[in-house]
Amino acid sequence: MSITVVIADDHHLVREAIRSLLSRHADINVLGEAANGDEAIALVKAHAPDVLLIDLAMPKMNGIEAVTQIVDGDPAQKVLAISSHTSQKWVIRALRAGVRGYVLKTETADNLGAAVRTVNK
Repeated sequence: MSITVVIADDHHLVREAIRSLLSRHADINVLGEAANGDEAIALVKAHAPDVLLIDLAMPKMNGIEAVTQIVDGDPAQKVLAISSHTSQKWVIRALRAGVRGYVLKTETADNLGAAVRTVNK
């Protein structure tokens, strides 16, 4: 059975790269992409993905705010944060917002796929 994912990142090239990396995993299917928190919320409502993969620093509504709204509305929604922020402060903020995992953008495709699977459990 396939794990469905929505990707939210404000950089188009990063979204394309993540989609490409995840496509290497036969058990992961990307349903859509969002460029900001507002779009992420709309896509999660429209597609009900197994996992939301979301960047924390985005314009309009950042990932922390979007995750808070999404998880408040559906506590069962599984969220994996992806970020270039390595400080403990960011990790703690993300966990408090409701993410179930945190992956640095420096990780490999295999580690990203493993993180999606782990968060989906």
